[in-house]
Amino acid sequence: MIDKKHKYHGWGYKGLIRAILWLIAPVILVYSLPALRTACVMLVTMLTMLTIAIKKDWFTVRKKRTICGIWAVFLTAPIAAFLGMYLRNRLAEYQIARIQAMFSSGSETDYLTKMLHSLWRQNKLIGKSKSDVTGILPAFNADYILTYLSSVYGIIAAILLCCVLAVLIFAIFNTALRQKNQLGMMMGCGCGIVFLISFLINVLENLGVFPQSITFLPFFSAGGSCIIISYGLMGIVLSTYRYKNIYPRHPETGFMSINSKVKKYRNI
Repeated sequence: MIDKKHKYHGWGYKGLIRAILWLIAPVILVYSLPALRTACVMLVTMLTMLTIAIKKDWFTVRKKRTICGIWAVFLTAPIAAFLGMYLRNRLAEYQIARIQAMFSSGSETDYLTKMLHSLWRQNKLIGKSKSDVTGILPAFNADYILTYLSSVYGIIAAILLCCVLAVLIFAIFNTALRQKNQLGMMMGCGCGIVFLISFLINVLENLGVFPQSITFLPFFSAGGSCIIISYGLMGIVLSTYRYKNIYPRHPETGFMSINSKVKKYRNI
């Protein structure tokens, strides 16, 4: 029997506001380093985790309205603030130069995009292409390793690699969402979201669709930080899977309260 005194109730709007404040704080801190791309990844990751929490009824709020409102605010507010800073000339010179380079036809970014399109057109389905990627493509073993692999081994090899990573990311989410405790599920989903965002940005950048940025293909891009991040996140996922049954499932809320656990162990 469940003690009615300790019956679970999801947090209301006050709890949601606290969660949003805790979400904003690290994003602002990372942005001030400055690390804009990392701050954006953190923002999307934590917004997705907050959305999962709302869908799981951890907050007693109107789900659809709350989720749509949160995403609308956090997607439009940064864009509006950035445009305002750009129009008022409050951005740093290097930031203005990068923005202008993205939209100018003769810039280095435009040249790199055209080169990527040319390399993909020359690639074969199987086997090495005629182009020497190592001599013309910067960071061929890091940011553009997918283009390098397709040039050396063929487009099919690159597609198979993407399929393997997609299956791995799906397995991470599947494992996380089956967790019986809140912490393990949220940690697993957070790691999966970081893998998914990094994977999608890297693929789109290699195809010349996404603007040039600092990115990596999980487990394959060279660089100490990329390898440490990939295996560190994977270690967290495996750890949450190893201890997935550490908290018994509560029959009504899905999670046993602390008071109920203390009561249970006292009766043993």
